[in-house]
Amino acid sequence: SRSQLTPIGTTIFQNVLAKDEDSGANGLVEYSIVPGSHFDLDYANSGRLNTADGYGFFAINLPHQGQVTVNRTLDYEKTQRYYVTIVATDKAKNEAERLSATTTLTVNIKDDDDQNPSFIYKGCMLLDGACINPEYSASVSSGVLHGILNISPEKIQAVDMDTINSPIRYTFVSGVPDSYKEYFRIDPDTGAVHQVKAVDTSTTKLFNIIIKAQEISEAKRSTTAKLAITVKPVDANPPEIVASSTEGFVNENSPVGTNVLDSGGNPLFVTVEDKDFEPEDPKPAYTFELTTPYFTIDKLGNLIVNENNLDRDPPNPGKFRFQIVAREKTGAAASAPISLTVNLKDVNDNPPVLPIIPPIMVPAGDTKQKITRVQATDNDEGENAEITYSIYHVSNNGNNKFVINPKTGDIETVGKLNAGEQYSLTVQATDSGGLYTQAIVEVTISPGPNTQSPVFEQSVYDIEVSEGATINSTVATVMAVDPEDDPVSYSIVSGNDLRQFAIGSKSGIITVIRKLDREDLTKYRLIIKAEDTGKLASTATVNIKVTDINDKNPEFVGDPYNFTVKEGLNKTYVGKVHATDADEGVNALVTYMIPSDLPFHVDNETGEIT
Repeated sequence: SRSQLTPIGTTIFQNVLAKDEDSGANGLVEYSIVPGSHFDLDYANSGRLNTADGYGFFAINLPHQGQVTVNRTLDYEKTQRYYVTIVATDKAKNEAERLSATTTLTVNIKDDDDQNPSFIYKGCMLLDGACINPEYSASVSSGVLHGILNISPEKIQAVDMDTINSPIRYTFVSGVPDSYKEYFRIDPDTGAVHQVKAVDTSTTKLFNIIIKAQEISEAKRSTTAKLAITVKPVDANPPEIVASSTEGFVNENSPVGTNVLDSGGNPLFVTVEDKDFEPEDPKPAYTFELTTPYFTIDKLGNLIVNENNLDRDPPNPGKFRFQIVAREKTGAAASAPISLTVNLKDVNDNPPVLPIIPPIMVPAGDTKQKITRVQATDNDEGENAEITYSIYHVSNNGNNKFVINPKTGDIETVGKLNAGEQYSLTVQATDSGGLYTQAIVEVTISPGPNTQSPVFEQSVYDIEVSEGATINSTVATVMAVDPEDDPVSYSIVSGNDLRQFAIGSKSGIITVIRKLDREDLTKYRLIIKAEDTGKLASTATVNIKVTDINDKNPEFVGDPYNFTVKEGLNKTYVGKVHATDADEGVNALVTYMIPSDLPFHVDNETGEIT
């Protein structure tokens, strides 16, 4: 063990010895100190001592001798034990063949009187564990003998910073005014300050005294502290608290420490007046007691926010009414309370809220109609609660079929709506600060009132169809439109007694279902009915003319014919034949011919035979 005050260069150990059984240079030994093993240090630090590697703190200046000396200043307060790793190495000529052995020297450091004492109390600024510039305070009342003073922040106490724990003696060193010794003394053993004589404010209002704490030791190390003793006038009048305004304003959700402002935008503050004090008297420190936890008074006397998340919005009241009392820190009489009101100013921290909107049925049609009104609420107020409505999206490509009044929230139809259609309207409510919310309005289109019949594109259709038309071939297509978009069905109500035609009930396509014969009937007059689902109907006329095809053979009238002619006559009228054809037009023209090997001629057009 060695004292921490051991001078540098002092030999602390000289019995390091290693034996080498080799001879010559191989048996010569040199000693050195090398960095120690981390494992060893970790093991050492597991105890209560502060330990360290001795490399650098100790040295072997003569390698051939195992004398360990101090190489750096030692400090018990930082390290109480060093582990010095010593290596003994032989002097073989080939360095690669040199052999060595290792040992550890443990050096325990003893504390010594190298630290001044230190005053101690909670809250003092520390440097290496000692208080820096310690200050104490106390107060006495004018004309009153108090005895032992109540010292702040704690009773006067100093300790030896070494582990020697030398006793401490307390004394007054100096003070202003010089008469301080007439009124106060300090107990040399306990540090308690006694008032030995009453003092009047006319003598002085403040004593500044220097206290010395000195170790009872050979070194007599010491330190000092300041003590301020205030002489207060007799407390005949309670303090009076005055506020710059009794009504304040602050934004909701303001952070802790935000100033409450008066109506003019200035910080609202409080001051304390006490008639016991003259204008030049030092004023005592006051504490402020508020009947609300949400606000407090700062060091400058300003009223500030004391809790986060102050919320103005319902169901919160939006304002706070409370009282403030001022009291001296010594606990003397308090002031009469004053009442304050703080109003929370709205900030735009709430989006509008849209209610759940039930599904809506809207009758079909193309007339403009109001379908519903959406109304949002906003817990903010004033401009922050002004809401604008818009339609964000409409499903089923319905963006051009609905509009919303941006102020009232009324939703109206503007386009044609057909029965059975469904739309989802995404309605958005936005406040002046851009906060918004959305809701869905489900709209189903129901059949409207059935008051109008279907209307044909034409009231009369004139159609021609060949008598050679094939079965199921199309004759014509008729179309009717229902003004209320009801589906339309078609039927033939008259003119089809022979069941020659059929019509598609949904398509309006008229087709041939039986073979036509112009020679039997050349025209048909069909009455077509278009009827909606409400049984309202209208009709159209379809005039069908059957056109001819050459499907009939000519027939001789009066066949057979018997003519006589005298022999030997040339180009003499023999007789006339006549044939008819049931077709029409060119299909009914008849051409007459006889075999060319007969001695007669027939007129191709008239049928006269010569």
